[in-house]
Amino acid sequence: MNEPIFLGANRKRAAQPTWVMQRPRVSVIDVRQTSMPPTEAISAGCAAIPLCVKALAFGRTRAYPCLSRRVVLAWRVSAFWRWRVCMAVHHAAFEGFSTAAGTYARGRPGYPPEASDWLRNVLNLHAGKTVLEVGAGTGKFLPLLLESGAGVIALEPVDAMSIELTRRFPEVKTLTGTADQIGLPDASVDAVVCAQAFHWFATPEAVAEMRRVLRPGGVLGLIWNGRDTRVPWVAAMAAIIDRHEGDAPRYQTGKWRQVFPAKGFTTLDERHARNLHTGNPDQVIVDRALSTSFIAALPAEQRSEIERQLRMLIKDTAELAGRAEIILPYDTLMAAFRKTGP
Repeated sequence: MNEPIFLGANRKRAAQPTWVMQRPRVSVIDVRQTSMPPTEAISAGCAAIPLCVKALAFGRTRAYPCLSRRVVLAWRVSAFWRWRVCMAVHHAAFEGFSTAAGTYARGRPGYPPEASDWLRNVLNLHAGKTVLEVGAGTGKFLPLLLESGAGVIALEPVDAMSIELTRRFPEVKTLTGTADQIGLPDASVDAVVCAQAFHWFATPEAVAEMRRVLRPGGVLGLIWNGRDTRVPWVAAMAAIIDRHEGDAPRYQTGKWRQVFPAKGFTTLDERHARNLHTGNPDQVIVDRALSTSFIAALPAEQRSEIERQLRMLIKDTAELAGRAEIILPYDTLMAAFRKTGP
């Protein structure tokens, strides 16, 4: 079962009254996209929380003397941490993934069988080991990590994604945080995995932080499913999506490689595998495209136009039109780097 954790403090949340603990988690708006002061931005993003709880976060506590100082401190730390997470996450990721968590879970492909071999033989995951997934999203990669037998910790900064993750995998310990401030002790995990995520935080600071939490000899593993655009209709689908990317980091550009070679790591392995995503066109094409961060962050009318274009592509493509089931081919890249030194 998930345990609420304050990152940076490495301890469990202070005891809270039952009525507080039962409140659902809510998302915080991206404070970089608003002119409001940080405290007002947090308050706006926490509109679903009772007034007395919002008062705790912003200092108005005299009206609620029944609540302990530990509860007050807990909510103030929580409000500050959520504001800090908002500031650290790229706006396309925060806005898009906050609104498209359900679509993400439906439209994204799984991973090929070779990924399980990679976890076992290259990352050396098995019972008795501990692995941290950074940017775990809705948990698409978690079944493979759990299958390895290792203990699994998931780190995810976007509330909507984390809620979907905990709903699907209540047994996984979930942390709220970012790649450059993980909040685990030094040398506490045997492997760090980033599945479909590293391009969002491919910075020296994030790599150094992931190295910090790795034990000596631990492994950083990166894995992506990339659409196989050698297929003409897949290239046409990519063209519809890519014209809206703006400044969003993308795996396909290869810019994530610029952080390597990284201090304190040596290249261990790189391999590719073919991955076929099978399903109905709505799931495999439409949901997949609409779950893209920068697409999900667009206004509703633009998303509707993109959906219309995708459906026209399906209708006008002989391999897709009228089919109940199609196959979208992916190329899966797996790269691993071993920690050197203490």
